[in-house]
Amino acid sequence: MPVLLETPNFEFFSQVPHLHEAVDAFERVDAEEKIVELGKIFVKYNCFNDFGLTIVHRHFDMDKQEILVESINPKKTVAVSIPWKLEGGNHSPVDMDYWKSFGFEEKSYIVPKTWAFTSEKLEAFEFICNDTNFIGPDENFVKEVYEFLQDLGLLDIVGLRRLHGIGNSYETTPEGVKANVVKFGQVPPELQDDMIKVAWSFNEKGEMRGDQACIVCWSPWGNLQKSKMDFRPPTLRRPHLAVTLSEIVHEIVSFLPTIDLRSNVTHVSRGWEDATRKQLLSRVQVDLTPKNMAGYLELSKIRGNYHKRVFLSEFNFENPTPEESNLLENFTSTATPRITELRLDYCPPKQESVHTSVLTLLAHCPRLKFVSFSPKTLRIQIIKNSHATDVSFPKVEKFKISSTSRLDDVNLADFLRIVAIFPNLKTLRCPTLPQHIFEHFLSNKGMALQVGFLTSSRNYNVIIATFADQLEKLRLTAEYNFPRELVDSHDARVLVTITLPKVLPRLKCLAIGIPRDSSFSREGKKRLKAPALHLNFDGYSRQLPALEKIVVSGRDEWDRGSQDEMEEQDFFEMCAGFLAKYFLKGECLTLRDLKVPLHPGKKGRVEMFSKSRKCSEELGIGGLFRFFERIVTTFPNLGCETFEGVGDSGEAEEWVRIGCGIGLLEKNELKLS
Repeated sequence: MPVLLETPNFEFFSQVPHLHEAVDAFERVDAEEKIVELGKIFVKYNCFNDFGLTIVHRHFDMDKQEILVESINPKKTVAVSIPWKLEGGNHSPVDMDYWKSFGFEEKSYIVPKTWAFTSEKLEAFEFICNDTNFIGPDENFVKEVYEFLQDLGLLDIVGLRRLHGIGNSYETTPEGVKANVVKFGQVPPELQDDMIKVAWSFNEKGEMRGDQACIVCWSPWGNLQKSKMDFRPPTLRRPHLAVTLSEIVHEIVSFLPTIDLRSNVTHVSRGWEDATRKQLLSRVQVDLTPKNMAGYLELSKIRGNYHKRVFLSEFNFENPTPEESNLLENFTSTATPRITELRLDYCPPKQESVHTSVLTLLAHCPRLKFVSFSPKTLRIQIIKNSHATDVSFPKVEKFKISSTSRLDDVNLADFLRIVAIFPNLKTLRCPTLPQHIFEHFLSNKGMALQVGFLTSSRNYNVIIATFADQLEKLRLTAEYNFPRELVDSHDARVLVTITLPKVLPRLKCLAIGIPRDSSFSREGKKRLKAPALHLNFDGYSRQLPALEKIVVSGRDEWDRGSQDEMEEQDFFEMCAGFLAKYFLKGECLTLRDLKVPLHPGKKGRVEMFSKSRKCSEELGIGGLFRFFERIVTTFPNLGCETFEGVGDSGEAEEWVRIGCGIGLLEKNELKLS
């Protein structure tokens, strides 16, 4: 029986926050950016190989007279922490069979492993079995770390942990078991997106290195543990075997050992479910109004399924009703930590700054990258408002402002007050703002324009012409795809025509963004589509004498809607067709780089977007030679071809063979991304 070398505080473990609460508190104060400076203290006391930092947390509750004790198997491939019972001087695992199933050997001592800082001392709340008595952290080291965390306001959030000294590890909590299972090695690819980093260590230079992550599983004991992605799975078209033939599965699992059921089988469906839920939360935008927000918050509180993409509409942020105030307060305090994209039915009134209620909302979104002000109507503010000049959100990189009506009365000074709170903007989109505001933000070397069918072509042509003599990069993104028959008819009501200036002497890169919205109609029938964008230019040598790169690709991820996306085959046809119609003509001796999506299979079709259907080429692997030959003929000095995706290895080898055979690719320069 191992000897417990430190008297545990049984009451303290119940005060340790559950993982989702601890992580939320950690992220809310951007603690990871602050604790980097602690590395120099670990180096100063030469303890960076022995101790590290951790978010103070627990995964489940325990009964009184129980402590959490970790054991490591002899091969040092797995470590398991489970409750141990202390009665009458005897110390033993509560679930002895589960403990023995890992092949653990009895050790001589039980020593502290993880500590939290209290106002008086270090408080151990996790322990480990070991053959020798570990030496605890140096008192001066503890004092210095304590003072540092106290200055940062992190005493209740960050603690110390003893390092295994084995290497990288990841931790899971099996469903239905009071246990934390740590496996040593790299995180499996299928779990990487679901891991939450909870522990850190430092190297001899004081630099941080993340060495442990946790995946949260639901436990029937204590609170409901919030999985990083825990929400209702989608309805599957083809039910799983476990659903349609449950009696067979029941019979099969009756022959499996208990340890296999606990350690392996229970993870299978859960892993698929969590991965699917994560993808849906990342892709699907939830639209919340005063009418449906209460239901969303209640359901999300139970399941922990807070969306990453959120649109708040019909809220009066300037003068909310009592009901709206309560809803927004609850939403801000509970549903914001995971938000990466936030759209608001809001725009500051003329000569006013962003309202404090909106700033408060933004401040509670630590992962926010994209903000959009999309007011349905412009309200008249009743209460005057101003925000402090030092308010800023440096993590936001993309901002959009638009309205269903024109914002012609928005002046430049008002708009500058809005964007000033986002000091690190990389992308600014304002499709319905006046031209003078557009021009103020356009770079004299590069610009990106989203071409919408409701906007006059003249606006884009004037803006491009304004910077024609200085422009080096130009990206034109079609806002919509339309049925091919409308595009081929050159209907000015739906097709925006961009007429390039007579000469763009410095333009080196021309990029075209194409939407990925579905090629199926509401009736489920496939319809050929094309971007609602038409280009007019006379030729490479005259208009684009310095052109070095052409890119035809999909729209940016943040700019996509929630509609179904077309299949890769359809998207390739659309991109290749656009390339053929506008760019594979004449000769361009200056082009060195061409990027276009890779054909997803060995058969397909490239539509040349011509009125004559006879131009369509049926393309197998052999037919693609003709498509590539047009590329080589048009761009004889092309250095290499960069594709967006590659299928299986055999398919990739075939593409390389074709490219090299016609002089398009050189093996020493080939890039496949």
